[in-house]
Amino acid sequence: MTTEEEQKIVSAFGAGKSGKVIALEFEVSASTVSNVLRKHNIKPKTGRRPSCSIDHTAFDTITPSSAYWMGFLFADGCLSETEGGSPQLSLELATKDRDHVEKFRTFLKSTHAIRDVTRGAGTIENKNGLTSSTPQRTAVAFAVRSQQLADALRKNGFCKKGPERTPTEDLEKSLDFWRGTIDGDGTVRIVEDHRGYDYKYASLILCGHIPLLEKFQSFLRYHNISANITDTTSGIFQIRMMGSNALTMIKMLYDNAHDYLDRKMASAKEVMATCK
Repeated sequence: MTTEEEQKIVSAFGAGKSGKVIALEFEVSASTVSNVLRKHNIKPKTGRRPSCSIDHTAFDTITPSSAYWMGFLFADGCLSETEGGSPQLSLELATKDRDHVEKFRTFLKSTHAIRDVTRGAGTIENKNGLTSSTPQRTAVAFAVRSQQLADALRKNGFCKKGPERTPTEDLEKSLDFWRGTIDGDGTVRIVEDHRGYDYKYASLILCGHIPLLEKFQSFLRYHNISANITDTTSGIFQIRMMGSNALTMIKMLYDNAHDYLDRKMASAKEVMATCK
């Protein structure tokens, strides 16, 4: 068997096909498929065929929806390796955002379960060495295994560690991508003037690591908006906009949007109706 044929078998396995199906397609024995996978340090599946389905090609092409969900994953997603070596893509949000996790599952055409989880209270330490307590919380978790999804995400700049996630040029120019990141790690709201004036400002904030925020800066400059990256006490950085620039960007991101976090869209609509 040639190296090219072996790579095709590995790719077919990564796309979710079983060893039996691959053997039939390539007209080889099931043991040959297993040997090829082991040669490439991939543990073959054993036992009964998984009962859950998924669209392994969901991120192969950049569309408005795939760009949005990649943006959201850049903010809140996790890509890890399972014990068997298969990449696992997971998303965990607060219980109040269960509908959004269901939207993501629908986008992936998945039948995997969404689990209810409880996270215990704990402490976190900021960059200055100061600790603060975190309360117990409930959340919903969703996870799928797919080599093809993982490869497509990595190709577009997504990786395991948040500080190293840097979107590609195609994503950097996408309104849908940035709406996804803001839905995940941003704030859209109205800020009132407390100096005695009856005036309300639009406010838009995106938090994250430097590489991602530098890409957001480039996106803003493309639309003739300048914004600085500032530090926070928690060690995470942010880009904060207020007034006309924030309102302009909120309109661009959320007006007539197809994919969005419901509560973030509700805030955006309030801003657009109030701050004119």
